[in-house]
Amino acid sequence: MALGHQSARGGAFAALHLMSPSASVESDGLFYFFPTDDWIIGRSLYMNGGWDEDYLNCAVDLVGRLSAGPAVGGGVVLDVGANIGTTALQLLHRFDVPRVVAVEPSPVCLRYLRANVAANGFSDRCTIVELAVSDVAGSVALQTDADNSGGAQIVGDELLADVVVPSETLDEILLATGVDPGSVSMVWVDVEGHEYRVLKGAGRLLEADVPFFIEFWPRRLRENGDFDLLVDLIVGQMTQIVDVRARVDGTRPAVVEPTRAGMLATSAALGAWPTDLLLIP
Repeated sequence: MALGHQSARGGAFAALHLMSPSASVESDGLFYFFPTDDWIIGRSLYMNGGWDEDYLNCAVDLVGRLSAGPAVGGGVVLDVGANIGTTALQLLHRFDVPRVVAVEPSPVCLRYLRANVAANGFSDRCTIVELAVSDVAGSVALQTDADNSGGAQIVGDELLADVVVPSETLDEILLATGVDPGSVSMVWVDVEGHEYRVLKGAGRLLEADVPFFIEFWPRRLRENGDFDLLVDLIVGQMTQIVDVRARVDGTRPAVVEPTRAGMLATSAALGAWPTDLLLIP
């Protein structure tokens, strides 16, 4: 997209925000409905027609080359923190994934997720699960971000939350949706610092050596007390770790040594910023 055209789209999005709470865009054969108060994912869709495409392309390629399990297009993908469906739609459309289980707790995101799945004709291949994923069944406090639909995070204090939502483990979600762990090609996780809790409740998937793609944000993990727990789980379970953002952007070494020292070195290199890791058991 030309720079001038992209700049014009940016201005148009600001005007769109004032005129309508929702909008849609078509890109590469996909329709996306999105909230116009989403200045991160919604704005990216409107300006660029996509979200995290390069990272998804890289993860799919790496799973095909490094995982002993099925290629991404040959198995079920679990999309944990599915947001409005940007990853799920690409998996179904561009990579011909036979089934996606899209798990999302935010009531606002769920409206758009359901609309996007239906508008693109994927209702028969995408199972939407209206839950938060954690290490225990029950409920969790969800704090949303008014300007970023992807910024919702689980917090420990209900007084800080915008909504309390039901939670379940991935192991139980597999049973409820009838998914055999051995048929899962990848688990895509974007849960804003709750990654340890997701993996802790996914014992059946870890036993089946399923790859996980996770956001790794040391600052936020330390804030919620899960940094050391997540690092210990990863180095105890994974044989290969790839920093996907580094591989795509070329900003630092992409191969992370699957040891505590390796994880700490990556954490130090990140500083206050997050990255995305592909974890291969």
